[in-house]
Amino acid sequence: MLVLSIAVFSAVLLLGDAQPSTSQNTMIQQLYETIRAVALPNAGAASTKRLVLIIPGKFLYERDYYPGAAYVNFVSNPNQGTFQQIPPIKEQNLFRLVDVIPGIDPLQGAESGESFSVIYNYILGQMDIVGFDQLTSESKVRTTESTTFLRTVVTDPSDATRQLTRWELYRRYENLYQEERARLEEEIEIQRTTRSSIDYQIWFQRQYPQLQAQVDGAYMDWIVNGDKELVELYRARLDATSIANELLEAKAAVRASGVPSLDRSTTIYPVDFTPSNWYTYLKDPTLGMDGEQAAIKIGELQSRITFLEAIRDYDVASNCPSLVTEINTMESSFNTSRDMVSSGANSLMGQRCECIIERYTGGADSECSDLDSSSDSSTANLEDASAKFQVLSALRAARDGDEDAINELIADVQGQLDSITAELRGRGYGVPDAALSAGFSITEPPEAWLSFSFSTATASTVRSSYRSSYSATDRVRSFGWVQRSSTTSISSSVSSAYSAISNSAFSVSGEILRVTVKYPWFRASLFRSTKLKLRSETTQVSPGLPDNADDDRDFVDAVVDGTYLLPQYVTGLLLARNVTLRFQVSSSVASSFVSESNVRSASASYGPFCMSARYRTSSRTTSQSSFRASTSSSGLNINIPGTQQIGYYTEVVPRFPNIDG
Repeated sequence: MLVLSIAVFSAVLLLGDAQPSTSQNTMIQQLYETIRAVALPNAGAASTKRLVLIIPGKFLYERDYYPGAAYVNFVSNPNQGTFQQIPPIKEQNLFRLVDVIPGIDPLQGAESGESFSVIYNYILGQMDIVGFDQLTSESKVRTTESTTFLRTVVTDPSDATRQLTRWELYRRYENLYQEERARLEEEIEIQRTTRSSIDYQIWFQRQYPQLQAQVDGAYMDWIVNGDKELVELYRARLDATSIANELLEAKAAVRASGVPSLDRSTTIYPVDFTPSNWYTYLKDPTLGMDGEQAAIKIGELQSRITFLEAIRDYDVASNCPSLVTEINTMESSFNTSRDMVSSGANSLMGQRCECIIERYTGGADSECSDLDSSSDSSTANLEDASAKFQVLSALRAARDGDEDAINELIADVQGQLDSITAELRGRGYGVPDAALSAGFSITEPPEAWLSFSFSTATASTVRSSYRSSYSATDRVRSFGWVQRSSTTSISSSVSSAYSAISNSAFSVSGEILRVTVKYPWFRASLFRSTKLKLRSETTQVSPGLPDNADDDRDFVDAVVDGTYLLPQYVTGLLLARNVTLRFQVSSSVASSFVSESNVRSASASYGPFCMSARYRTSSRTTSQSSFRASTSSSGLNINIPGTQQIGYYTEVVPRFPNIDG
């Protein structure tokens, strides 16, 4: 695991849209270089591979992108169980996550609101062949006729609802034919390897003609429905190496890949991610248990295992003559807890009905408040009853001398413990210190995640490689503490606490992960061609990386100085988790911030690290937040465990059009 320590300058408090100072611009550059050194170590001063930060970042929630355990299990074991697909809503969300055009400035990489797929489709529609007007009359007519014929939209003979170009229809039936051939070969191989020689020969004589007939039928469909002979004739009239054929294939790929969104407002296209299971790292910060709850739960489970092991290893026959009495006492206690669970369940359902009626009729919401309280109480009673039942079962097993039964109970509790650990550690939550101090062992995070850290203590060791004009104040409008929304106004005492925090020495650490993005329908090679142009001479796609560019700023300046449709495209997402901010402030300042963070409904960020939060309200008995603030001997600690996106990896599109080569 790579750990990089590097310095940045101290933060400056910003509220609203306050302009950053010159020193703050320098600090932002240092922060960007720190993260880029870890996230994109091979990028030079001037490179087509870029990293742009989102300031502030955004949390990626499990409920939006996680495709479900059934799909994840199928991908892990495709030969077991039934075939599973990503739910359409999750597939749509995954596509929209990367169907963006990020900002050019590496410190202002938030998406512009433009759709990458829409812009790419528009560019394809505007592309034309260079020198087409200079072609001979005969060649020009032949190319026009061939292209028009292949791009003509027709109805699929086997499906009246399907509209495809002749080229797409040809490819569709070609694929069906190839699939039938592959199925035939696979079946023959299976029978050959599983049957005896005589049985295989008998099977082949009886079944092969039928299987071959299916292949022949698919080939006939290709000839008839796919108009095979005529399509290949027109295709042959095009130069197989010409850019016209490549452009035709690119348009066909886009058309064949798109499906309507669920609301029919846009088109959704497939996207490939590496690692393909990156969404398993997501964890809703506002769902599940926080660190304190996890510490309590882990402690309870550890204690239960210790207790069960003591019962198993104790010499009951010699040392516990009153075991029957103990069993009767525990049985009575368990029955009491069980009755409380049953009674609580009936009461809970009644309150749920009242809550639904209140919300439907616009009531005072008091019943819903009672429902929250009863729900917490019922959960506690259920856990208590479960624990007592385990102890009762262990005592009965000890009475009967059944050690295996006790071991099964211990294994069940250990499974619960392992599940909590995997959830906390595998999705971004660290195992609580209280559990670690008790000797609880954990595994290291996956190697795909890289650790990073920087501190103001070593600020002098870093020199910015950018010119002093880089990211001028008119382009950087938010860094440091940004109070973006709040249910109440900020008091002077809170403002003073924020100022003290922003002017203090601090350090940041965390883990980052690169998720590579590929669009199967996107043809980047088109933009490297010198044989293509756009129909409008005033329209430009990208200036490309300037010749003899000294640094990334030259590319930024080139884009800003012109109007370009697609100067760069996304090749990856930069995710962060387990981010910890440490500020050296007085105990009173730290306590003030912790107190405010528990009662104030607000959303704040520190650089690219977002701390979106939802706090306790009058109708809720528990608080929910995506970060945890605590005091320490050195000041204030803020832990942001959840996974969030803090940037985009992008690739610079070559200069296009580039007719001169």
